[in-house]
Amino acid sequence: MSIFDRIARLLTLGSPGPRDLSMKTLEAAYRRQSEALQEARRTVVELSAAEKLLKGRSNAEVRAERLALESTAEGLRLRIELFRSEKLSVGARYVASGASSRSGDSLSALAGEIAGVTRMVERAKETLARLQAEHISA
Repeated sequence: MSIFDRIARLLTLGSPGPRDLSMKTLEAAYRRQSEALQEARRTVVELSAAEKLLKGRSNAEVRAERLALESTAEGLRLRIELFRSEKLSVGARYVASGASSRSGDSLSALAGEIAGVTRMVERAKETLARLQAEHISA
């Protein structure tokens, strides 16, 4: 399972919300870009086959078109890879944000518990001091 699949799985475990929709939108855009790259690669293969069939000047034209298409396909591949990396980064930041929020909530709850325990200890000290004062005066 790739890291993207893991992040996507983590993101779908939470409650559905706007961020889940944005991840679906990113995934759809990534899928469309990948399909475009596959189509460009198929066209390169078709042009290569046509190039072998043609002779003379038209052969040079097909070769030039194929080379231009290969260059375009490579640029598209690089853009898709960059987009994929950015998509992973967004997913990772989303997961990290959730973890940070849950951590802050836990620390806040712990601080509340510590304050409660501190108040109980203070009351116990006051009660002990009062009992000792009563015992001394008695």
